Amino acid sequence: MKFKLALLLSIIVLSSFAQEESSIAELNIPSKEIKEPAVLKKLRLVVEANPNKLKAHEEYLDEFNRSFNPSRTNGFSPLKNQYDQWIKRFPNSSTVPAVIGEYFYRMESPEAKKYLLKAVEINPNLAESWYMLAIDAMRWGDENLSVEYLKNARNKD
Repeated sequence: MKFKLALLLSIIVLSSFAQEESSIAELNIPSKEIKEPAVLKKLRLVVEANPNKLKAHEEYLDEFNRSFNPSRTNGFSPLKNQYDQWIKRFPNSSTVPAVIGEYFYRMESPEAKKYLLKAVEINPNLAESWYMLAIDAMRWGDENLSVEYLKNARNKD
């Protein structure tokens, strides 16, 4: 009886461990990278208290770059995940998607477009975001869209 109980208990423990590991694997982030460094956590809380403060985002992004090695964390998925959460949490803030959009724009990542479009959807007067969208469209070979975005940028300046 004790053996059966011990066996059942070990199956439950292993099962829960396997579920946790599989959820981590779905993120494509090694489990050792899941832990958020204390400094980054502190800066995350500053951003959450002031989602429209550019300086808070700059400091968070700088620390993220120091804390995580993109080649070991499936690119920038932890950063994308964090900003996607903030976009949901602060749906009226154009700053949140504009900041991450600019970050990916500077990396020449196709991810930039999604975030920059979200920023101008919230605040169509963001001339700089329209300009980045224009350059991004040109970068990916869509000249017609680039011209459209440039017109929007010009009209907002």
